[in-house]
Amino acid sequence: MRAPRAAQAPTDSLPVVFMFSGQGSQYYQMGKELFDDNPVFRTVLRRLDAEAAEALGESVLAHMFDPAKRKNDLFTDTRITHPAIVMIELALAETLRTAGIEPDYLLGSSLGEYAAAVVSGSISSRDCLRLLVRQTDALRAGPRGGMLAVLSGPEVLDRVPALRACEVAARNYPGHFVLAGTTQALARAESALSAAGVMHQRVPVEYGYHSSMMDEVLDACRGVFDGVEFAPPRLPWISSVDGRRVERATAEHFWQVARRPIEFEQAMAALRGRGEFLYLDLGPSGTLYNFARGNLPAGGPSVSLPLLSPFGNDPGLFTRALALAAPKHASASGTAPVPDTPALRKARAMKVYGFPGQGPSRGAWARDCSRSSPNRPPSRTGCSATRSRSCASRTPSAGSVAPSTPSPPSTWSAR
Repeated sequence: MRAPRAAQAPTDSLPVVFMFSGQGSQYYQMGKELFDDNPVFRTVLRRLDAEAAEALGESVLAHMFDPAKRKNDLFTDTRITHPAIVMIELALAETLRTAGIEPDYLLGSSLGEYAAAVVSGSISSRDCLRLLVRQTDALRAGPRGGMLAVLSGPEVLDRVPALRACEVAARNYPGHFVLAGTTQALARAESALSAAGVMHQRVPVEYGYHSSMMDEVLDACRGVFDGVEFAPPRLPWISSVDGRRVERATAEHFWQVARRPIEFEQAMAALRGRGEFLYLDLGPSGTLYNFARGNLPAGGPSVSLPLLSPFGNDPGLFTRALALAAPKHASASGTAPVPDTPALRKARAMKVYGFPGQGPSRGAWARDCSRSSPNRPPSRTGCSATRSRSCASRTPSAGSVAPSTPSPPSTWSAR
C-alpha cells in the first residue's frame, strides 16, 4: 500500500503540539516495545514508577507489564490506570525533549491535563503522581458509572430519546461525542443506539467522568490538593475544558477538568486559530491523533501523528515522529539535523493507520487511512472510542500497524 501523505508533508516550519489524552486510552503492555527499545524512555518510566510507588505502595509497571496479561485484556483498575496513563505521557515527553524536540504548545484532555501541568513546569512529576493516587482514593467514595462513545452528531440525542438519561461528557470532533451515566442508563442507551443503527462503544472506565456523577466526590477531590503549590506554566498550555490557555493551574481548574465536559473540538479550534502545527499524540493509543485529524481540514498543512499503538511497532512510530519533528527544531536551535539514516528513511515511508477514538481497533480503518491524508476527517463508518471486552469475538473494524500483534477487542456496535 502507498504510504499516507503525512510521510511527505513538509514539516520543517511547523511548530509542535504535545497532546495528552486521558482515561480510556490505556491497555496492558502499553509502551512495552519502546520500553525495551529506548533506554531514555525506559529510564524515565522506571523513575516515574518509583515516584508513584511512594504514594501507591506498589509498582504501576508491575501491573502494566504483567506478562500474564494480553493487550486485549480489560484494564480498568483506576488506582493503577490513573498514574499509568500519565507516566507513559511524561516518559514520552521527556524522551522527545532529550532528542531535542521541544513543544511549542501543550494540549491536555481530561486526565492528560495533569501531564500537561508537569511538562509546562507547573508541578513536579512526583507531586503530580501523588495527587493522582490520592484522587483515586477520593473517587472510590462516589458512585460507579461509565461512559459511552457515540459516532454521530448531536442530532441523535433527539432521534434516540433514551440518550437523554445520560449526560454529554465530551465533544471530540464533528460526528463524535461521549456520554456519561449510570450502568443502567448506559445499557438502555446502547440498546436504543443499536436499534437506531448508530455506531457506539463503551469506554473502559469505572466512573462517569465529566458529569454530575462527580458531584458526590467534590469535597474529597478538592481535598487532595491541600498543600500543593502550582507554578505558572512556562509553556503555552491549552485546556480542553474551554479551549483557553491555562494561565495558572489551581485546584479549581483540575476540578473543572474532572467535572465539565471535554471540549476537545473547541480546543482544536483555538489552536487552529493560532496557525498550522505538527500534532504529536503522547497518549498510549493514538486517541488524540485521531481526534485531531477529525478537526483538521482535508489537505491542509497541519499533520497529526501517534507515538504509540496497541498494534505494535512503537519504536517505528516514535522514530517517524522524531524524523518529522527534528528538522524544524534543529534549524531553530542551530544544531545539526537528524542524520538521514536508513532507519529514518524507512520510518518516513512507514504506513500509519487510523487509531479511532479512545483507542484503535482493526478492519476498515486500515483501508481508509492507508489511502488518505492524515488531515482527512475520520471515516464516518469507522470506530472512534475505547475498547471493551464484550465484542472481542466480533469482526474487528479498524486499522493496525502491526497485524501480528494481538488485536484489542472492538466493541463498536450498530446491531
